[in-house]
Amino acid sequence: MKQPPLKQLCGLLASAAIALALVGCKGSTGSAGANGLNGTNGTNGTNGTNGTNGTNAAPIINAAALTPAQWIALNPVGTITSVNVSATQGQPVVNFKLTDANGNGIVGLDSFTKLNPAKDLTASYPNFTFTIAKLIPAAGSVPSKWVNYIVMTTPNVASPTSVPTGPTTDGNGTLVGHGDGTYTYTFATDITQVASAVTAYGKANSVDVSALDPTDLAFDPNAETRVVMEFFGNARGTGSGQHANTPDGSAGTGTAEIQHPINTVFDFTPATGAAVLPSATSREIVTMDTCNTCHTRLAYHGGHRVDPRNCVICHTDQRRFGFTEATRNASETGFTSSNTEQVNGTAEFDFRQLIHQIHMGSNLQMTGHDITPDNTAAWSNTSGVAGEYSINFPTNIINCTVCHVSSAATPQAGNWQTTPSRAACGGCHDNVDFTTGVNHVGGPRADDTQCAGCHTPTLIATYHTPLMSPSENGTDTAPSYNPYNKTYNWQATNPNNLPAGAASITYNLVSATVNAAGNPVVQFQILANGTPVALNSFVPGTTPVTGEAMPTGFAAGPNFMLTMGVPQDGITPTDYNYGHQDKGSWNLRQIWNHTAMATRSSSTLLLASQGIVATSTAGTYQITMDGIVVPNGTQLVAVGMGFAGIVQTNLTPSPFLANRPGGAPNFTWTAATAAVGQGTGGVLLPAKTIWTNVTGSGFIARRQIIKDGACESCHGNLGAFTTNGPTNAMGTPINEFHDNYMNNGAACVFCHYTNGSANGFSYNAKTWVHALHAAGMRNNPYTLQANFPGIKYPGLLNDCEACHVPGSYDFSNAANAAQIPGMLWDTVATGKGTTASSTPTFTSGPWVDYTAVYGPTYSIVAPATPSATWNLAQPTDYAESAVASPITAACAACHDTTTAVSHMTQNGGVWYVQRKDVPTMNANGSYTGAQNPAAIKLQSNEQCLVCHGSGAIADIKSVHMNY
Repeated sequence: MKQPPLKQLCGLLASAAIALALVGCKGSTGSAGANGLNGTNGTNGTNGTNGTNGTNAAPIINAAALTPAQWIALNPVGTITSVNVSATQGQPVVNFKLTDANGNGIVGLDSFTKLNPAKDLTASYPNFTFTIAKLIPAAGSVPSKWVNYIVMTTPNVASPTSVPTGPTTDGNGTLVGHGDGTYTYTFATDITQVASAVTAYGKANSVDVSALDPTDLAFDPNAETRVVMEFFGNARGTGSGQHANTPDGSAGTGTAEIQHPINTVFDFTPATGAAVLPSATSREIVTMDTCNTCHTRLAYHGGHRVDPRNCVICHTDQRRFGFTEATRNASETGFTSSNTEQVNGTAEFDFRQLIHQIHMGSNLQMTGHDITPDNTAAWSNTSGVAGEYSINFPTNIINCTVCHVSSAATPQAGNWQTTPSRAACGGCHDNVDFTTGVNHVGGPRADDTQCAGCHTPTLIATYHTPLMSPSENGTDTAPSYNPYNKTYNWQATNPNNLPAGAASITYNLVSATVNAAGNPVVQFQILANGTPVALNSFVPGTTPVTGEAMPTGFAAGPNFMLTMGVPQDGITPTDYNYGHQDKGSWNLRQIWNHTAMATRSSSTLLLASQGIVATSTAGTYQITMDGIVVPNGTQLVAVGMGFAGIVQTNLTPSPFLANRPGGAPNFTWTAATAAVGQGTGGVLLPAKTIWTNVTGSGFIARRQIIKDGACESCHGNLGAFTTNGPTNAMGTPINEFHDNYMNNGAACVFCHYTNGSANGFSYNAKTWVHALHAAGMRNNPYTLQANFPGIKYPGLLNDCEACHVPGSYDFSNAANAAQIPGMLWDTVATGKGTTASSTPTFTSGPWVDYTAVYGPTYSIVAPATPSATWNLAQPTDYAESAVASPITAACAACHDTTTAVSHMTQNGGVWYVQRKDVPTMNANGSYTGAQNPAAIKLQSNEQCLVCHGSGAIADIKSVHMNY
């Protein structure tokens, strides 16, 4: 065996030593020598360097392994990291990453292709589309615009030649996955060749391609350019038709659309690849978040177009390609052509025109538009047809800043004021014919070059200052219960956009208490531009009662309203039931001049014998309601301030408003000639109604339900809608309510409480508001008012927290849950039926028995002499009125099918049952006892929260907030 080199050397040395020893061995053997010293130990070698730890593999999700349910709930996040496109690389190359909400990369999507050999020449990706557009900057007064590069069709079996079209998407390129959630997509379209392809097609086929403008389509490496990736669609193996996600496009097994599709946007400069942020030269006008304050989640074109930044690069002026100018009738009141894709030389589907027309909706002046938004209803104030005419904008349509909200993300939000165009302005002012000049003072206009010359920012702002005439806002009619609100004034409707010189008015309830005598006491301030206002003094017998409490320049004033939860039906209420059907509301001026009466039953009992008294704090005043004593057993008392308004009397209308709809403004003020009246004229200023609970010994605060500002997020100044529709029975235009005074949704409970009903329906706030907003899903129209069934809620109805305080609607908040036993029952039907010998007092309501005679509702009236003992005897035949139990009344306002209501009643709910027939609780807790008609006791047996309570099997939040 061959030995190692070192071992061989040792062997040779040993052999040599033996040989020497033999040579010298001639004498006798000597004694053994001493042992030699041990050699020193060698130095230990150094330890080797530890190896580095391996990198953990990034967590990934294999899309192919997801179940349909997992796919639906995926909640993806997309990021475009770079785009490469140039004159030599004309097919844009997009690098992006796709993860779930936890950051786990989603892989395998590149294998999800679809190709139907009978239809397709190339494969597509059923979960992706891409598009790309460039921004042409503003030139002088001509606004900037997006130009989409993807305007040639994808060849297929039926049409193998690519031809020009309106803006579309690219989904037939090449997608490469990198195994970690990152992908590279290469467009099928060479965008540097699009302009020449469009030009060549036009010349070869004698087709006018000017709407696509090949000059605009020329590739510009220095232009701001936008790429949008859409990720959406069905899980692999599901879907049908164009939404099928199968290898050959055949129908899959059911439908499994991803619940949260995304639009990922990347703005960049092709020459450098650098990302472009919003700036003075960009075109960023509206954000998705602003849209979703009303819409909850935009979802158009099959649900996968969710971001307006995507909308604007497909809905360009290029969409008029292939169409001619829409024809109009002789009176220019309607379109007579079969389509209206081109109006005023611009594309009706250009986003600027499209979005304004959709939101103008029922207020459009021209008939015959063929825009049909996704959310439609067979209802219209003007035409009675579905489509854009069905939409009622939830605030005054000239409140431009509701959508155009300025922020760092939207530097061009003010374009509505600074950059007019035929497309944008013609969207709302659709009866203006820019081609002929009809209804346009400036005459015909073929382009936008001269718009800004006449329509200056100042004039545009003046015309778009929300201002309503008395006929539009309803103040020239007498509102029920408040005849002193009949003011005949012009009305500013947006506190953030007031007429020139108008003051910003706010109210402050400093405190609300009940004194030792049981009288409600309120301290308050009125602020103008943030400064407390000093009221005029009133000296009885000296100061004329026709004077004004407000200082010079102002008149009229807010109302003060009192509401309480007075014991009723054996319940100590945690809901209000007093105020609306008694006096309940008094105007500042009436209290100030000592003419405000405490009750309807007495003309001599003053509400506040001292009127309005200044406190030691400047600008703070006190009202002691000594004409009212809170009744025994009442634990719920609240005071509100607002419900009417302050009029400014020293404003001058702009002369440019002489031709506005509703007539030329007249701000001339005529003082009141009586103690009760408020005078006429002036400008009613918008100020938000406020309210507060009395708390302290013996009193509780009513549970909070509506989020502060929730109503305003859609409605702006609540109640002030654009009014061009018919009027209601009171002569008030049906697109507004309560003369625009009642502008705080949380304060609706002051009047809309449980005892109110009409036409066989409750108008308690929870019932009324749910039924109103759920008009599109109800099986039985809520016809309390004629136009209510036509209301279309723009958001997701199951998004309870768009309006509600979290924890309130599902009673997961302990304070809300504690008030369940004190919730009052809704009165749902009162009055006579349609028997031969009676005159009906309700005309609708699917749940009433039209042959029955229902009793009156409960009406609580303060005593003529101040006392804590009120006459709470039930009215005659009160037991005949019909009721619904508290939780059932709320749920059935939306879920009103026979099946749903039956489910509620089978689990203890009561629905349209006369009070006398509602079971009472026996001593053992059962509900079989008979009512005593003279002493009704309503005790809820609802079992709703057993299954629908927080954390239960069908938790209210989990079954609603799952969008």
